[in-house]
Amino acid sequence: MFRFTQIPRRLPPPSFGGRAGTTGGSCRGACRKAKPRSTDSPLSCQERRAECGLTHPRSTPIAYNVFGMRPRPLIALLAVALALAGCGGHRVLLRRQAPATLSEEPGGYEAAVVVRVIDGDTVEVRITDRVDGPGAGRATLNRIFSVRLIGIDTPESVKPGSPIECFGKEASAATTALLEGQRVRLVKDVEETDAYGRLLRYVYLEAEMANARLVINGYAHAYTYPPDVRHSSLLQELEREAREAERGLWLPRTCKGQALGALHVSEASGS
Repeated sequence: MFRFTQIPRRLPPPSFGGRAGTTGGSCRGACRKAKPRSTDSPLSCQERRAECGLTHPRSTPIAYNVFGMRPRPLIALLAVALALAGCGGHRVLLRRQAPATLSEEPGGYEAAVVVRVIDGDTVEVRITDRVDGPGAGRATLNRIFSVRLIGIDTPESVKPGSPIECFGKEASAATTALLEGQRVRLVKDVEETDAYGRLLRYVYLEAEMANARLVINGYAHAYTYPPDVRHSSLLQELEREAREAERGLWLPRTCKGQALGALHVSEASGS
């Protein structure tokens, strides 16, 4: 389990003496040069520095993980909403965690950093390392690849020549909130790539599969496409749970009832 340390983040100091736009540096100058505000109760230099927030700055804790990476949510322990503005004022809610399935994978994986989210089920990654085994693909290290998340499908939002489908932007926003900038593990099933040259992978944040996280929260539906079917039963079960709970695209009011038809994209579309 990651341990977090609290590192204070200094807030901008208040202005000194009511002068708009005064910065911390000019406050120091005022401390050296300005006369006391009152001859009856003069302020010492230390007291003026305190007024400026220089000796006892207000601070807000900010969490960094032990690897020194930039602040980010710890997905495997996330128990509250991950909110991100989407189209129409939609908030991305990723409260539900999928079962931890990394231990069920064969050995081997590719380590990567997600550099860009293309849409709800496709991301771009930079491959940083490889651990040999059946789950490791053949992607070249230190290169950027498109990755199609196995076993799920989301409405189209960026396909050339196609309109944006209902809930497409929301699904893309959910994947962005979940994966953009994250260090992940990529695990292969059977096929290395699809017809469009995209890597076919299960994408893991620690022990949790991001593919499954999107399904259980209603931002994707299970999409069985042989021969890559290792987790198809799990994903179908998570979809049923999301449907019954009316999460995300399964809400009755979503897209005025058009969401379900928009999701069932033909296999030939390559979505």
